Amino acid sequence: MHPFLEHVNPALGSLLKALNMDKTFVKGEGSWLYDEKGDCYLDMVSSYGALPFGYNPPAIWEALKQVEKTAEPSLVQPSFLGAAGELARRLVELAPPGMDKVTFTNSGTEAVEAGIKMARARTGRQGIISTYGGFHGKTLGSLSATGRASYQKPFFAPVEGFGFIPFGDLEALQRVLAEKGEQIAAVVLEPIQGEGGIVEPPPGYLRQAQELCTENGSLLIVDEIQTGLGRTGYLFLAAEEGFTPDIITLAKALGGGLFPIGAVLARGDVFTDDFGNKHSSTFAGNTLGARVGIAVLDLLTEREGALLQEVREKGKRFKKGLEEIKEAHSRVIREIRGRGFLLGIDFDVSRFNLPETLLGIMGDQEMLTPVLSSHLLCQEQIRVAPTLNGDTVIRIEPPLNVKD
Repeated sequence: MHPFLEHVNPALGSLLKALNMDKTFVKGEGSWLYDEKGDCYLDMVSSYGALPFGYNPPAIWEALKQVEKTAEPSLVQPSFLGAAGELARRLVELAPPGMDKVTFTNSGTEAVEAGIKMARARTGRQGIISTYGGFHGKTLGSLSATGRASYQKPFFAPVEGFGFIPFGDLEALQRVLAEKGEQIAAVVLEPIQGEGGIVEPPPGYLRQAQELCTENGSLLIVDEIQTGLGRTGYLFLAAEEGFTPDIITLAKALGGGLFPIGAVLARGDVFTDDFGNKHSSTFAGNTLGARVGIAVLDLLTEREGALLQEVREKGKRFKKGLEEIKEAHSRVIREIRGRGFLLGIDFDVSRFNLPETLLGIMGDQEMLTPVLSSHLLCQEQIRVAPTLNGDTVIRIEPPLNVKD
């Protein structure tokens, strides 16, 4: 028995084995993975967006090697953290105008936890509103903001103070703020729901949500953990919409595919002494993570952001090609969604439109997208993955520097 199946995660391991996806990869290079047999696979998942430059990018490894060469200390709290300060300044310079403070974390879910704590400390309120189908992590606070009951029930989540509204529905947001506004510390929104099925809201949704929150004295937390730092062709989608949120959470791409790091960006008037004095982390802001983050920003902004422009252009061509496939198979593909390199194929398969077929049965049992992912992996040697909350959607998230 493989030690992953025996000791790490028997539940997931058994599912992977049943789907014939129980491969062990021994080498990763750029957009390619190699298994124990030497077979090569094109990776179009990028670890859900955490591999902005693919596997083992030389520039990110060089940033880590430089720390070894200089012997710059890594875990030296409490002190003035040089690398963390440098990365924070770079993030503030690139973020929407008005972002002034950066709190580092070790992951995306921790960034959401810190953002929730920051909002509660600033407003003196407990309530947090997020959206059905949204995904913000799996630690207890961020899990309570994740809009799917099946993830929450075994862990007695959501905890007190959390509520949900439909994504993209400004009227629903307006109603809950009118009814419970004095209790609401923050509203947590993704610019595009990733795990919810690559769902885009109506144009202007985030900006108008910010206006409603400001009128109510609540804060808007924009979760850019998956969408941020190039995934959609922009560093920050909030900036593309022309407004500054109260708080932005980042992670995934910030680690360059090699090192775990997250960050919470906030306007200066949102960051309180209570939060600064009472929120901390042993590993957050460490030198290795910060140097990697700086290297990531260098790669994303070099040549006047040429890579971001390439993602926008390639993403449009890619989406157009997928839409042509949809037109050829309109009976089973409902929609192609997303932008840049955050794309989703939404399948319309059930016993209703495909009666008395194996495909229809798999669709009803929420097994179609895992089986399709298995087929593409085993037969075509292409890695894709279903979205966690949108069980009819296959996500496509290649590395930002994937070749044509």
